[in-house]
Amino acid sequence: MAKDYIVAQAFLGTVSKEDKTPTIVQSKAGPCHKYIFKVEGQEMDGWLNILRKIDENGNAKPLNQGDTVYGEVVENNWGKAQFEKAQKPYTPGQAPEQPSQRTTAPAPQETTELEAKVDYLINLFENFLNSKAGTEPSQNSKNDEDGPVDLSEIEY
Repeated sequence: MAKDYIVAQAFLGTVSKEDKTPTIVQSKAGPCHKYIFKVEGQEMDGWLNILRKIDENGNAKPLNQGDTVYGEVVENNWGKAQFEKAQKPYTPGQAPEQPSQRTTAPAPQETTELEAKVDYLINLFENFLNSKAGTEPSQNSKNDEDGPVDLSEIEY
């Protein structure tokens, strides 16, 4: 079962002991640094791995002793310890983790084509319901803009 673990030891994984270049792993989220760590009260002996996304400056959020990670320590196919990161459940009264930079798109001033189509469909539906009830159709329907069509002028 996933839970919070406190990191007991941690270091940035490198390509080799001589070359201190960090190990970069390509994941679905993009390039990540690989951190190797142990947690307090770890049931299985062995080092665990976790990936941290590299930002646009080439840095990743470091994993240090005392940090908290949420997940589960399980045995992998080879009988070794493996850390499986998990999504922390939301608990009421606890503020969700906020991203470091928040970007919001400005609200569009004009209605988009999709909004216009939705409004049109709503008007059609309301007119249909009103016709069943015997009331007048609304004036916003696009059907009112088109006049009657003379089909006698159509060539076969």
